[in-house]
Amino acid sequence: MSDMPAVFGREERKARKEHKCCECGCQIKPGDKYQYSHGVWDGRGLSFKQCNDCCDLAEAALLSCFDPEE
Repeated sequence: MSDMPAVFGREERKARKEHKCCECGCQIKPGDKYQYSHGVWDGRGLSFKQCNDCCDLAEAALLSCFDPEE
């Protein structure tokens, strides 16, 4: 699978049914908000559901890579 998708989208959703987080495997319960990401890699469409705890952790890790002084 290539690193960059040909198409990509991400949005916050509110669960209407149970889902499983693609990162930690925990249950996303009805009423919980979660991040839904979808894209096309090498002609193949994929989608991912990420609980808010994992989303917050990923964003914090990304922000820690940037120096606010730059």
